[in-house]
Amino acid sequence: MPTTFKSAMESSNAAKWKEACDSEVDSLRKNKTWTLVPLPQGRKAIGCRWVFRIKNQAGEIERFKARLVAKGFSQKYGVDYEETFAPVAKFMSIRILLSLAAKYKLTVHQMDVKTAFLNGLLEEDIYMTIDKFMLELGFKQCEADHCIYAKWNDQDMIFVALYVDDLVHASNNNELLKSTKEALSARFDMTDLGHLKYFLGMEIEQDSSAGRVSIRQT
Repeated sequence: MPTTFKSAMESSNAAKWKEACDSEVDSLRKNKTWTLVPLPQGRKAIGCRWVFRIKNQAGEIERFKARLVAKGFSQKYGVDYEETFAPVAKFMSIRILLSLAAKYKLTVHQMDVKTAFLNGLLEEDIYMTIDKFMLELGFKQCEADHCIYAKWNDQDMIFVALYVDDLVHASNNNELLKSTKEALSARFDMTDLGHLKYFLGMEIEQDSSAGRVSIRQT
């Protein structure tokens, strides 16, 4: 795995890494992440670097990913920033959600928020906004885990778990599942990964008709 832009461009996968870098820069521009300005007197600019990785499921190459990051370690708490936050569902909550999927024969899907950290507004705090959007869609927030959301009526139910930029959906109604994913995709730039197969190091196999969810972890 390359550790610098130079090493990426000198590797056998240079063309794929170049495409990944171009995609990242396009996302930064699309989200209006920065504005080019002269450095004000008395202010210090922080550096940046490329981080490369190959997104995969169960060890198989899915796509090449490049992320341009600021060297935040050079910033000082209370001077350059006050608070950072990203929604992370508890591991136990994920296991409970999968147990509910097995018990009630729910279909479980996964989505990924593209360049999730570009969706926050930078003032003093750094926040993602997808959690507030879930409430706008009529979901109730779990009191025990604020990264778990649920919506239900007499016949249908749907659960959504947020884990940074990954979302896990479980529902007994495919139309409700579809409409929820469409609403999220209309608001955020999302990748629909379909049936949940690999999450947090777990390989997951579903058989909703039999009411069974199998988890393997290596």
